[in-house]
Amino acid sequence: MAGKEFVWFKHYQKNVPHEVDYTSEYSSLVDIFQKSCQKYSELPAFSNMGTSINYSELAVHVDHFCSYLQHFLGVKKGDRLAIM
Repeated sequence: MAGKEFVWFKHYQKNVPHEVDYTSEYSSLVDIFQKSCQKYSELPAFSNMGTSINYSELAVHVDHFCSYLQHFLGVKKGDRLAIM
């Protein structure tokens, strides 16, 4: 991605980097998500049609969705999913 200019970059604030260096502070994508939900727990994570949820609420929804995938649909480690 280095050197590429994506359309959405022009909407970033000046202090927001175009790439995330997760190699030193985070061990995985899951780790990034969990630590972000803890750090920003009371900040808005998602807004749509006049309704918002904060990062703490998002973490709960993600846990419930993961439980549904595992316990009701039988998704196992290594299975591949396409989520839209």
